[in-house]
Amino acid sequence: LYKMVCTENDTSINVTIPVVMIPKSAGDAFQQSLAAGKK
Repeated sequence: LYKMVCTENDTSINVTIPVVMIPKSAGDAFQQSLAAGKK
């Protein structure tokens, strides 16, 4: 088990995860185009 510990010498790491909200119908169409191999 890895233990995350910050010391005084460590720099702060800002981790961001972008999230895009789209309607379910648009998500379904996007998923189908990905499955079909389109870009």
